[in-house]
Amino acid sequence: MGTLYRLPDLGEGISRASIVNWYVREGEHIEPETPMLAVLTDKATVDIPAPCGGIVRRIFAAPEQVVAVGSILVDIGAADQANEARFEETVRFASHNEGEYAGLLSSFPPPPPPPSSVQPLSFMPPKGTHQRIPLSGARRAAAEHLTFAQRIPSVTVVEEADLTTLDRIQGASGVGYIPFLIQAAIASFGETPLANAVFDEGRNELLAYDDVHVGVAVQTNDALLVPVLADAQTFTLDQLEERLVSLATEAHERRLKPADLAGATFTVTFAGHGGGLLATPLLNAPQVAILALNRPTRRPAVVDDELTVRNMAYLALTFDHRALDGRAAGKFLRDVRDRLSDPLRAISAGEFR
Repeated sequence: MGTLYRLPDLGEGISRASIVNWYVREGEHIEPETPMLAVLTDKATVDIPAPCGGIVRRIFAAPEQVVAVGSILVDIGAADQANEARFEETVRFASHNEGEYAGLLSSFPPPPPPPSSVQPLSFMPPKGTHQRIPLSGARRAAAEHLTFAQRIPSVTVVEEADLTTLDRIQGASGVGYIPFLIQAAIASFGETPLANAVFDEGRNELLAYDDVHVGVAVQTNDALLVPVLADAQTFTLDQLEERLVSLATEAHERRLKPADLAGATFTVTFAGHGGGLLATPLLNAPQVAILALNRPTRRPAVVDDELTVRNMAYLALTFDHRALDGRAAGKFLRDVRDRLSDPLRAISAGEFR
């Protein structure tokens, strides 16, 4: 009796994946739990192990093909089952706790992906040499996600932070901007808790969280990924820096797991010194707010009624107006600005630690 192996439920709401590469060939013998293929989901590249040992009798999905959860990927059978017509269909589901696979029997087809609420426009390309580049994996998911974000009634507010003193502290500590940005946001949630929340579209409810799970935007060659620092309120600045470096490395090397990109309640983004002077971020729905630190530059500023040169940077907060009003969003952003502009006070208060 052979095994028809279907694309497993990879969790985190993933309904489809793109085949990246097969590690096995038809006619080849494989051992149980050895890596069989790699798939690119909406969130990350995932290696899928063989559900059992045997001969790879047929591969049903080619590289770069997009397949839905439950679609047949491969037929695995014993060496003497080349003409066996009866199959045991095994659907394998990912364990959220250990990342392993457990077998379940099923003959039901997978549910179709939810239809898009946006109708595509017909398009006639202009004459001339061109190539069609299909969006796949993370880039396709980002395109769909951003399209959804655009329909949310969102507003952006902007403040300017003085990072001159913070730069001196960074030089002594070796900690980058993002850990300070995260801790400034966490401290500011104390007076604006609704900024650390997600909006439940289905029930038209706001879910405000006590724990802070921060998504941090990382630009890779494939797409913009947002790995998540779970329970960020428990981290010190040094621990945040270490974890951020690790997540960024895994993102660039395509080693992030789907669980690494799920569950954020708030997002921060910093394009670095190669970013723009002022850019307004799009919401990372269903979160209700995203905070951007723009490129710091030395420019004239008035300090104690005197004109001087300081290291200044614009902060931009985009928020879901269904969850926050302008007064609350503005206060939250000013609180973040004040903590970044006066880090010695934040250190004294235990907000930067």
